[in-house]
Amino acid sequence: MFDRIMDLIIRNPRKVLATFTIVVLIVSSGALNIEIVSNLDDYLPQGDPTVQTLNDIRKDWSVDLIIVYIETDGATGAGNLNEIYRIEKEINRQLGDSGVDYTISLASLIAETNARITGQNSVPSQQELVNLYISQLPDSMKYKLISRDGLDAVMLVSVSRDADHAMLVREVNSIISQAQRMSMHSTGPVAMAQEAVGWVMEKMIPITFLSLASACAALLVFHRNFKIVIISGAPVIYSLALTSGVLGMTGVRFTPTIIAAGCVLVAMGIAYGLYMANRYAEERKRMQPAEAVKRTISTTGKAIFLSAATTMVGFAALMTAPMPPVFAMGLALTLGIFFCFVSAMVAVPCLLLVLKYEKRGKPREWARLAKLTQHPKKIALVIGALTVLSLLCVPYVSTEVNLVDMAPQDIASVGRIKVYSEKFEAGQPSFYAVSGEILDPGVLRSMDELQQSINSVDSVSCYSIVDIIKKMNGGSLPSTRQQSQLIFDNMLGPKERRLLMSEDGKRAIVFVDMPMTPLAKTEQMVSGVRSAMSENPVSGCQTTDLTGIGPVLVSIHNSMMKSQISSAIVAFFAVFVAMLLVFRSFNYSLLTMVPLTITLFWEPLVLVGLGVPLTIITVTISSIVIGVGVDFGIQITQRVIDERKEGAGGLEAVFEAIAKIGQSLFEATATIVAGLIPILLLNYPTMREFILVDILMLSCACLTAVLILPSLYSLKHGKWIESWTSIELNLNRIAIPDVSKLAADASGRASAYVSKHISKLPIRSLAEWLASRRNR
Repeated sequence: MFDRIMDLIIRNPRKVLATFTIVVLIVSSGALNIEIVSNLDDYLPQGDPTVQTLNDIRKDWSVDLIIVYIETDGATGAGNLNEIYRIEKEINRQLGDSGVDYTISLASLIAETNARITGQNSVPSQQELVNLYISQLPDSMKYKLISRDGLDAVMLVSVSRDADHAMLVREVNSIISQAQRMSMHSTGPVAMAQEAVGWVMEKMIPITFLSLASACAALLVFHRNFKIVIISGAPVIYSLALTSGVLGMTGVRFTPTIIAAGCVLVAMGIAYGLYMANRYAEERKRMQPAEAVKRTISTTGKAIFLSAATTMVGFAALMTAPMPPVFAMGLALTLGIFFCFVSAMVAVPCLLLVLKYEKRGKPREWARLAKLTQHPKKIALVIGALTVLSLLCVPYVSTEVNLVDMAPQDIASVGRIKVYSEKFEAGQPSFYAVSGEILDPGVLRSMDELQQSINSVDSVSCYSIVDIIKKMNGGSLPSTRQQSQLIFDNMLGPKERRLLMSEDGKRAIVFVDMPMTPLAKTEQMVSGVRSAMSENPVSGCQTTDLTGIGPVLVSIHNSMMKSQISSAIVAFFAVFVAMLLVFRSFNYSLLTMVPLTITLFWEPLVLVGLGVPLTIITVTISSIVIGVGVDFGIQITQRVIDERKEGAGGLEAVFEAIAKIGQSLFEATATIVAGLIPILLLNYPTMREFILVDILMLSCACLTAVLILPSLYSLKHGKWIESWTSIELNLNRIAIPDVSKLAADASGRASAYVSKHISKLPIRSLAEWLASRRNR
């Protein structure tokens, strides 16, 4: 079957390429259905206790907020409050049936108080009356709606979880833009999430093609031949189209971090095409094009298959992580690498023949690089010292991250949330619910004691129905149930009741505010609140655990550390098993893992040296490095095996392998780096850190493979590997199919089938087209 597919490609390369292109175009239409989300709780599995508590509270309260930040010359002025109230009423009028559950601001609370007293639901024009109404609000609630300097204010817009958040943010922005004498800006979790999604959708395609252009530019520098750009770039375009189309059909929800996947696939796809083109050029010096293609597929094609298989296994390990974004990234990269391999196996041979590719000049052999491996003791000393230094850095690896760092920095809501956090000592809204006879005096006292304990936690403040009732009762809690009910029924407005109590009156929510801080400080605040809750239980009631932005971030961090370890272990052993199945040699497989293992040991040194914390994105680096980094060792090992099969001695095989493949490895590494560099241009700190660490780790993977593997294979002057023919793993005695041929067969069947039915199509040769362009 393999020979039949090769014969088909050699006889009809243009028709096979056209067939494959048609299939790709059909599949790529599914890309329109890709869904990107950015809600913080989407970073955790639905079974996580923090998410379960959050969903339980959502049954009675809409806790998904758009925060409208208001800058004025006086937030308590009657005229400004009237304008704020006008905008707030307009939001409710236009969007009340579209997902806005309620809004609250200092202006609307004053209007409700005025309605109870005068019967007019409006902000009074007399400043003295406004000041009187403001004085009736507890400070714990008042200073969540206006800043302590009295200049800025906020309007909280609560939206339904199931509403179209993107539409709501757009409409709210449209309405608040009509404000007079003040400026209003949307921010908060919902606005940030939607702006982040819009930012990704806007940047994804340009940054992916910029990555492709950067990688192609690197190829031109090395080869000075535009044909290599087409040969190496076409599989990338095909694989991106196929991956996007299939992902759109899966229904999986992605987060903004998916923007990195395109650049990783660009880098890997071009590397596959480059390996094949370089080997073809080498074989072309001594045989005809058809035979050179067959030879390339049977040698480098096998190495690329093993590389793709191990890379897929490494990425698939990310799918074992409990965190949905990590799973989604693993799925996207696994499918992407599969389609990179299929595209390379189908498109590159066709393009090599159609374009009549020949590499200019004589292929260079990096003999000096091969000679470096003659100093194994010096290499071992340097690598050992770096490994020890890296292990000493483990305690200093940072996990500092906050909500702001997880979003692109050039979206308006991010800049505004920083100001909001500073002036209102908020930004990470958290909460818990109390179920029981809330208006019972004993319950109110118990809730009050707990809140006082929470308020003693550094930088944390909270408020609930207790604060309102105390304020309305002259600063003390009522002594009877009747008094509590009387205050609740007659002195609290509809907004206050809806904000703080459930509709049936059996549950109360306690809002716990925390400013935007680094993760370590957030962990301290969350831990302090939870300790206060365990030490001061509300008598006679059930109290949920603390949930919201702060607790979710802490849960993400805890899951992140487990994910890093588990996915890396799974990836490591799965890659080793994949190499066993293809190399069918325990020795070759084990030694190929040695440089990769050392590279992983260097990760703490890279993280600490660059000052990069372990985040929701950088946590995936180990698995990515295992999947991508093993590619360098595989190429070297496969070339050593090929040289041995051609009769070279052990030492000669190692020397020839590294001398001949050195340039390809260097070009592949440089191309991968070039493909990743464009992401550094984005104003997205977490993503930039991820790519920077990736670049250094993959460069280290190439360096360790080039220095360590040849040194190991050269032990005992090459006699060691010469003896391996007698100690190969007993897998050779088992009837295991040749997986590389099976993969090549599968990748060609679709093209063979369709090309059979379009064999009469007149397709013009790309080589003829290029020639005509040159003649012009």
